[in-house]
Amino acid sequence: MEISRKEHRRYSQQQLKQQDILDAAEKIFGQQGYIETSMQEISELAEVSLSALYRLYDGKEALFHAVLARRGREVLNGLYGVLAQEGSPRQKLHQLVDFSISYYRQHPDWGRAYLFMVTTAVPLFVIKRAAEDYTPPPGDLIAEQVIREGQSSGEFVRGEPAVLARLLTSMIVTFHTTDPAIMGEEARIGEGISLEQFHAMIDRAFCLPPA
Repeated sequence: MEISRKEHRRYSQQQLKQQDILDAAEKIFGQQGYIETSMQEISELAEVSLSALYRLYDGKEALFHAVLARRGREVLNGLYGVLAQEGSPRQKLHQLVDFSISYYRQHPDWGRAYLFMVTTAVPLFVIKRAAEDYTPPPGDLIAEQVIREGQSSGEFVRGEPAVLARLLTSMIVTFHTTDPAIMGEEARIGEGISLEQFHAMIDRAFCLPPA
């Protein structure tokens, strides 16, 4: 029993240390970008030795993936939660927008790290596959399901749901990249677009006027 308690305590301490590492990595990746970040900087901020860091993650790419995956799971859970809620497709469409913007604003370092990757294709982790092998990201599939529901109910414009879903997620990503709450004041373009204005644009792009 004594050995079991020690093992449990050691495991708990390791889990806490991994969270410290991921927190440190998220902060530095978000502030400096992938290219400019070093494993040495992360180890110093997390207060672990460089050798201990490499025992957990075999390189910067693996650590970057772990940083993205940690909050990526939370994002997907939140999006699926919106999908499962009661309400019209139009309401769900706007809830998807609200959830995404709110989450990125709550975790701006993670948001910047992710946005840097998807908008610049750096780092190039995976060679692009043939078009017939392409699998949409889960977020696009959730948006596509909402689009299909809206088209079935007569609330949304016609068109290929997968294309409309990609358009929706691209609009949200573009809003993120110009949102000072996520990217900092240097990202501001003029007066910018308010969240209310953005919702109005989403409505005009995807929703049909009431009959």
